[in-house]
Amino acid sequence: MKTDHKNNNQDGMALVITLILLLTLTILASSIFMTVNRYAETIDNISSRPQAMEAANSCIDQALDWLDTSDGASWLNGDTPIDLAAEGNPLNKKTVLEDTTMEGVTRGDMFSRVLEKSSCTKVILTKVSSESARGERDGGEIGSETSYGSSVLKYALKIEARGVFNVPLNSSGTAIKFDNWNSTSNIVDVEVHVGYTSF
Repeated sequence: MKTDHKNNNQDGMALVITLILLLTLTILASSIFMTVNRYAETIDNISSRPQAMEAANSCIDQALDWLDTSDGASWLNGDTPIDLAAEGNPLNKKTVLEDTTMEGVTRGDMFSRVLEKSSCTKVILTKVSSESARGERDGGEIGSETSYGSSVLKYALKIEARGVFNVPLNSSGTAIKFDNWNSTSNIVDVEVHVGYTSF
């Protein structure tokens, strides 16, 4: 009996070509899958960035409100920077939900959960300069005894805030635990320089 070596060689070559094509299609499919995943993570990250920005802005507003308290007024007399979000300080573990809660206003569960995930890990106030100035107070009429010529203190302040959204924090609420990071987690650092007038 005679064997046809020509057909066996062609069958083997067809198998090799089929395996090469299958490998090429697998690599192509996996690269498309990785690209789509990366794109989805980028979209998640971009869409959650405004919540982290809102947290930073909220903490800056709260820091300015804190300056109107007796503790804030005492701090203005010194020169030491303070981190209001540090453990034991007034903005520690403060969420945007707590900042926006008003009496008689109810929020949906989903909206509340988003706001509870937005907070700050640092809010550092630094006094850059201060000066005493004369001027009018509360829009009073020029020349009146209660306003014109009264002395006011003007300060230049730097506020550095780190707003976070859906970021796992340590028990003190001041440090990020990167082991539980996910695609919707986001951090925003904001630095502002403001003028503050103390009457």
